[in-house]
Amino acid sequence: MGQQPQLNSGASPWTNPAALADLLDYLRAQGFKITADEYAVAQDLVLALIARGEDINDIATLKTFLAPVLCKSPTQQMNFSAYFDRWRGRIERTEPLAAEREIETAGKRGRLWSWVLAALALVLGTTTVLLWPQPPAPPSPVTHYRYLPEQALRVDPVASLEIFISIALFLGLLFFA
Repeated sequence: MGQQPQLNSGASPWTNPAALADLLDYLRAQGFKITADEYAVAQDLVLALIARGEDINDIATLKTFLAPVLCKSPTQQMNFSAYFDRWRGRIERTEPLAAEREIETAGKRGRLWSWVLAALALVLGTTTVLLWPQPPAPPSPVTHYRYLPEQALRVDPVASLEIFISIALFLGLLFFA
């Protein structure tokens, strides 16, 4: 019983096939001996009622048709209406809250992943710029060349910025497109 079926106030739950399965799952949890055959028979019964032109929005009539199919004892038949009403009330109370919670959770997860991917792109881009091999400096006009350690770390800021922007755009398109 993962996701609850949606019931609109005043609407018949039987326009949503998941509602019938949820009702049968609920009855099963309450001790009714409902097998896979009863699931099929109940679905066929609802479809037959619709085909005959019966008003399936009339809950009392629908209970009258479903009770003999789903109940195995007189006690279950007597209690069926109360269980049915309890299930309907539970669905009507929990569905809007569950849907809102699911939407909110999905939004939070999406935002979290966006921040994680943006941070990863920033770290990767910065690392690439800093570790990118730079072209050697042109030889100095001095007749003898003396190698200084600070020349090895010289970074061309324009080339580094162009590389960083290119990588950031590529990663942005890759992750956010």
